[in-house]
Amino acid sequence: MAVNKKKPIRLKNRTKYFNPGLSRTHVAFASPYSYQSRKIKIEGYETRLYWQYRYCEAHDGQTFFYTLTYNDAAMPKYAGINCFDYEDLRDLLTGGFRKYLLRHYGTTFRYFIGAELGDGKGERGLHNNPHYHVLFFLEPANNERYPYEKISPEDFRHLVRKYWQGFDEDKDGFRDYNTAKYGIAREGENCGLVTDYRACCYCAKYVTKDVKLKKAEHKVEKYSRFRHMKSYKFTSKSYEDFFDEFIQSKYNIPADYSGKDYLYKWHEVVRRLLGDKAFEFEDSLGIEPIEASKACDTLMIIKKHHLYEDYCKFCRAKVDVQVHDDLVTYRNRYCNKCRISQQVGDYALKFITDYMNPMVQIPSKKGFKNRPLPMYLYRKLYTEVVSTDEVTRRGTIKHHSPVRVLNDLGVEYKVYRLDEQIKKKAEAAENDFNTLIYNEQLFERMRESDINIDVFQHYNDFQRMTNRLIENNKLKDIFKRYAEYKLIYEDRFLPVPCMGHFDDSDFPAINIYDDYRRFIRPSIFTTTRSDLRLDAFLESDCSGYIPYSQHPYFLRYIGIFRVLDMCADYWFIQDDDKAQKEAEDIAAVKRFHDKQKLKEFYANFINI
Repeated sequence: MAVNKKKPIRLKNRTKYFNPGLSRTHVAFASPYSYQSRKIKIEGYETRLYWQYRYCEAHDGQTFFYTLTYNDAAMPKYAGINCFDYEDLRDLLTGGFRKYLLRHYGTTFRYFIGAELGDGKGERGLHNNPHYHVLFFLEPANNERYPYEKISPEDFRHLVRKYWQGFDEDKDGFRDYNTAKYGIAREGENCGLVTDYRACCYCAKYVTKDVKLKKAEHKVEKYSRFRHMKSYKFTSKSYEDFFDEFIQSKYNIPADYSGKDYLYKWHEVVRRLLGDKAFEFEDSLGIEPIEASKACDTLMIIKKHHLYEDYCKFCRAKVDVQVHDDLVTYRNRYCNKCRISQQVGDYALKFITDYMNPMVQIPSKKGFKNRPLPMYLYRKLYTEVVSTDEVTRRGTIKHHSPVRVLNDLGVEYKVYRLDEQIKKKAEAAENDFNTLIYNEQLFERMRESDINIDVFQHYNDFQRMTNRLIENNKLKDIFKRYAEYKLIYEDRFLPVPCMGHFDDSDFPAINIYDDYRRFIRPSIFTTTRSDLRLDAFLESDCSGYIPYSQHPYFLRYIGIFRVLDMCADYWFIQDDDKAQKEAEDIAAVKRFHDKQKLKEFYANFINI
């Protein structure tokens, strides 16, 4: 059964500071394929770009919008498909272009680059015309050596054309664009100078506009796997690069094996020492006489030591590593993802007054509206980067990558919002559950979907349990415990003094506030870096720990919790599909009216 891509995703916790008594074993988050996730992502970029535009206005800066395209000669290709190449933008973003602005105008800039594969209007066809939409946020460099001077839109256009096209047709005369350095640079309205925040919204939509990305990645993966499998395809002459490495990892092959000529050396040494008795000695060991011309035959070595299956696994593992490296290269350099400077949008943080309910304003058709903090600004406000370097026993410093953790304000914020989140989660669970209580058809429809009910085999079982809970007036309490379990205790372990039989009195009492504060405190401050990882912990006997799902406060309701999980996933997907359909209908109506306006314009133009 195909898995719905919009379902929430759960991944193993890969932290290097795993603490069995504090850390979650899994991390859950919304699927990036869902419409709501894409909408939140777009709104986050809209907010950041708008506030960076406001920052430029407040600091005597400028904002420019440009579209950069490729000509046929410079079109990047990867695995035979047209793609992007962010190395082409390096000269524009970090090279001579930036230096020229600094030295001649005392200006520096931040940027946002949205990548689009094309909507099929041109000759190249749908998803085959990679180009960039770029916002340049210019601001004074505050450099004493280079005084600030506002650049004119015409001079800025000249610079962009010079560094992207290699020439400016307005000053150097027209040339064939196929001879341009990369392609064509086209400015937006008003010679590229942005005077309206709506340009920020226009660019932000390209963050998630293209749906071709995963298909392109699958093609790259297929191409890469074929290429590497072809190079590793087993023949008697294809082992030079990897066969020795494989053989040396095997204990049943002599340790002094030095490559393809080992067997030849074996017979040479035996015959030199034993002379005519060499064949008799080899027969006693079960080694058949082999001619020197066949001694380096790899197939013979594989067959003799029964290593064919191991060799195939070895080759597949090698190919998987190469394919992974190719995909990383593609994603980092060639795929269509947005690029944005650090600190874009930080200006919004200066206007936040209530740190327990942080909201930022953004303009709309009816004035201004409040919007939650984008994740980038949330991290800026409520987290900090800490060093993870450690001092070894010898006194030397072992360097590790820094880690981003909650700061004190972040801990207080999450604790402050806990009651509100529990109430919201419990109400949502109650609403979802009420739609299922007396609806057998819905129950069966959920069973037929990829959201499986593994607790109740029949609707009657579920109905009987529900009736008992209603009679005992337990449902309200269950919804509250469900919210507490999901938000605080799910995928966590409870330390216990010893393993064996437990009475309810042996378990510590649940205190959601103390436990939550203890759990969200960064484990880097309570756990030393060690070789203990989640997989190693789960593969052990987990001595001294049991899951919180076995705590008496939750244990008797775990079955109903699974049903509530199923309901939440099901209704999330249904609501997401509905919201996506509504957005697509609105976009279709807008496109229709735009076409009508265009037809009227051409009709009036012809009549003139």
